[in-house]
Amino acid sequence: MAENVQSVFAPSRLTPEVRLLLRCMRWPLVKEDGLAVRTFAAEEQIDWKYFLSLCGHHRVAPLVFRALSSSGATLPADTIGTLKRAATQNAISTFAYLAETRRLCGLLQQAGVTVRVLKGVPLSQRVYGDPALRDVGDIDLLIEPGMEEVADRILLADGFRRNDPDARLTPRRRRSWRKHGKDYTYRANGDNDFEVDLHWRLFRNPRMPGNALADASSASNERMQLGETAVTVLPLDRTVLYLCVHGALEGWSRFKSLIDIAVLWDSFRSEQRNALADEAVTYGILPELAAALKLAEELELLRPDVLDSAMQLESGRREARWILQHARAQHLAQRFEPTQEGTGSWPLKRYELGLRRGFAYRIEILRRVLLRPRVWQRFDLPDFLFPFYAVLSPVEWAFFHRRAAQVGATHARRSRWDRWRALPATKKRLLLEAFVMLLTARCSLALLPVRWIFRWLERPLHNAAESANSDMAERIRWAVLSIARFGPISFVCFPQALAAHAMLRRRGISSIMHYGVRRSADRKMRAHTWLEVDHRMLLGGESALLFAPIHSAGSTGEQS
Repeated sequence: MAENVQSVFAPSRLTPEVRLLLRCMRWPLVKEDGLAVRTFAAEEQIDWKYFLSLCGHHRVAPLVFRALSSSGATLPADTIGTLKRAATQNAISTFAYLAETRRLCGLLQQAGVTVRVLKGVPLSQRVYGDPALRDVGDIDLLIEPGMEEVADRILLADGFRRNDPDARLTPRRRRSWRKHGKDYTYRANGDNDFEVDLHWRLFRNPRMPGNALADASSASNERMQLGETAVTVLPLDRTVLYLCVHGALEGWSRFKSLIDIAVLWDSFRSEQRNALADEAVTYGILPELAAALKLAEELELLRPDVLDSAMQLESGRREARWILQHARAQHLAQRFEPTQEGTGSWPLKRYELGLRRGFAYRIEILRRVLLRPRVWQRFDLPDFLFPFYAVLSPVEWAFFHRRAAQVGATHARRSRWDRWRALPATKKRLLLEAFVMLLTARCSLALLPVRWIFRWLERPLHNAAESANSDMAERIRWAVLSIARFGPISFVCFPQALAAHAMLRRRGISSIMHYGVRRSADRKMRAHTWLEVDHRMLLGGESALLFAPIHSAGSTGEQS
């Protein structure tokens, strides 16, 4: 049977740092959560540098600091000091954000530009009742379509610099960007470090369901008072749906907005949840809502009892599964800090193409790739030659983008040698052992029957350790993946799992190797191998949920 996907984020599979982070992100923090936070924070193997990196990546430092402080958890002084400074700076930035938002809204409204505020401090006040608890990001302003150029001139005259698109905008390029883009991005030239996103559409693809959430009707406006500042925002129900689609388009690489959705959904009454689900159906974005709620449930940000059977069923449909599988795989593959660079541009495009099946939706993605502003900057053609950008775009990618990647690879190879020389002798020996084991595994797969290999896998351990050494298992994982990624020979998942199993076996650590298959979109059978140690995924787990296990083999420990 296929693996239960809810076990992908099971506590036994998560590192101590991730378990602590997820518990700190709950809101409100009840007594049981506070006890769990103290317990997780007391674990000796926590890498506090990695924990701080997680807080920064997911932009939840203020919320985490509040949870750790209120629970009475004991942390290293430098760690709690870093979180306190981040929370204090965020609280100070909140006032600057409000002042700048009010100033910009007044500036635009004086020119006849209707403006609404997306997310930001108003959302923090509505979700947590405290403007400083949500990390202050950029200033997102939503204007009516057709007013882009007026607003653009106002911000440029006010001293802002447009950095996206950075190319010179001719009339033809502006028309293209209005059609295939969603915003202009600015940064101030002075001391103000805020980035301003001027949206005329919620999502980049005009064919993406949910853009109508920001229509010009009175139902899409709500006036909100923040101290002496009054701003216009999207109503709360539309804000939740916007966050769901926005997060899905980003592959849920960060948990900041997921917490907002979980807190708001938990606070809604049953009739409000039903009305929100009906509204999602109306706008065609029910899969995004179901996927967000299901992901929040799997990460234990939501209780299972707040999702009814209909929503649970919807989360199993194709579009919702596509979002969930991508989010799970990327978080596990990139240690809960997924980035576009780590995922790769083509996998991201494939993911975006799979969100919707409509022909017009997918053609828009292709147009955006062929008419991207990066090519405008490199080839400054006159407007009457604008269609030639569709030809120049692949040329630019082949001759400039790839060449830059090759230059970067050359520098990376040099830095690898420097890193190798700086490694301690123990790590060098482990890397050499991993290379020998990977080479042996690859040769064995080519020369020996697979049944012999599985028979060897199932041999009992005679020097089994009393308990699995998780630190040693992680070091072996690092060594195998490092050789597979940077070594002179490529090694796929099967030899990686065999090599890691052999290295673990030498040290008396038992492991189980799973072999699974699935049928891909082109109807061909694909296979994958992953390794499990002490009920925790060690290698290949980022793709395991996509495959149905057909065979498992491993050593059973026997004390000598």
